[in-house]
Amino acid sequence: MPSAQQKTRGKERLYYIDLLETIAIVMVLSYHATNYSSDFLQGSEVFRHYLRYYIRGILSCCAPLFFFANGYLLFRCELDLKKHIRKILRFILLCFLWGGIDLFCLMFIRNEFLSFKEFLGGIWSWKSGWINHLWYLHTLIIIYLLFPLLKLAYDSRRDFFYFFLIVAAILSFGNRGINILATLGAQFTPGKLTFHRFNWFNAFNPFQGLNGYAFVYFCLGGIADELLDRLSILRKPPVSIAVLLLSMLGLFGVGVAYSHIMHEIWDLVWEGYDTVFTLINVFCLFSLCRSYTGKNRALRQGFYLISSNTLGIYFVHMVIAQMLALVVMRYDITSVIPGHFVFVLSILALSLGISLLLRKIPLLKRLVS
Repeated sequence: MPSAQQKTRGKERLYYIDLLETIAIVMVLSYHATNYSSDFLQGSEVFRHYLRYYIRGILSCCAPLFFFANGYLLFRCELDLKKHIRKILRFILLCFLWGGIDLFCLMFIRNEFLSFKEFLGGIWSWKSGWINHLWYLHTLIIIYLLFPLLKLAYDSRRDFFYFFLIVAAILSFGNRGINILATLGAQFTPGKLTFHRFNWFNAFNPFQGLNGYAFVYFCLGGIADELLDRLSILRKPPVSIAVLLLSMLGLFGVGVAYSHIMHEIWDLVWEGYDTVFTLINVFCLFSLCRSYTGKNRALRQGFYLISSNTLGIYFVHMVIAQMLALVVMRYDITSVIPGHFVFVLSILALSLGISLLLRKIPLLKRLVS
């Protein structure tokens, strides 16, 4: 996935951000290529499915980690408005180009062919189940459109910046939290209502439909080091790991409750993005990565290679995953987590290879860089 370049006022490359983005892209691939079952509502081996569901909760950090890393890097950089505008326009163009490329390839992979009108409509509406994974870039573009104002507040009026951050957090994470509490509370009433995506702030919530939680992760990235200084206890890896596991347990509990209430498995990854549990997990992962200095040359170069090609991996991985699935799924090796992890690494390697190849071709390198 795209992130800001690491040009941070002449400082050395931030190897811990390379590590963080490597973890994030592996999580993205793992989520999009899932074939193992975690359906604890039916079938046998219920404990195993509960365990998988708990482990799966960490994947809710995938996209938030990229928003966080973008904010961490961009707020540290000087803003060149002309370059920033060109970057926005390039991302918009890439959205439509790769939307068309992915949609075209997936038609042949799935053997489901769209008419010309359906094809164009699919690109415009980001056809669900086909190319809606591009939602991340759409949201990032919206953040970039407002970034000059956020940057001005961050540099000159930090109180304005904090005001925006707090309001965004209340209207996104707060709204989700109220939904969860209202749903759990309603189970003790005759109606047993379910509040899933209800907007408690009505017309006064400007973030509805904009994935407002993404602004929170992005802005928190800008003050991440300051927060970590205040929460210095999280610098101790055992503490960060313990908090991470407990927070995953909280998300797991919410997911189990919603699943039983709705009688279907609640997607704790997609639905977990705007929960306080994922917010805590993202910060814990940042804390764990923050101490990484890149002393091992091979690992350092590996993380750098992946991190600097996340845009290309992001664009091509869905096609690669579904092509590989046609072969791999026959042998059922991805139905268990170890086999799934090998499958994910295969997708990563092939997607990275294609991205590197495209970067060698003058006319195509701008598609992935």
